[in-house]
Amino acid sequence: MVDKKCTACHRLGASIELYDDGDPTGELICRDCLHNDKGYSTCLFCGDDIAHPEGQVNSNSECKAVHAGESCMSEDERNGWESNIRKWSEE
Repeated sequence: MVDKKCTACHRLGASIELYDDGDPTGELICRDCLHNDKGYSTCLFCGDDIAHPEGQVNSNSECKAVHAGESCMSEDERNGWESNIRKWSEE
């Protein structure tokens, strides 16, 4: 495997693919830059091997282009789950 250079720090060993508005950019960053640079973030649903510009990930850790709103339940869904949890707790 050929080591790839990080777009942010230019060191070898980058393995996290950068996406912009839901599309791959062809660039990579390293784990250090992902965790230490405030410019990038991961999406809960895309996983840790894909990074998005920080402004493209919402407060629920969802990328806005593809997964926005997926971690939120509607009121009907929440009521259904709460009902199931009460039922399972009684068993």
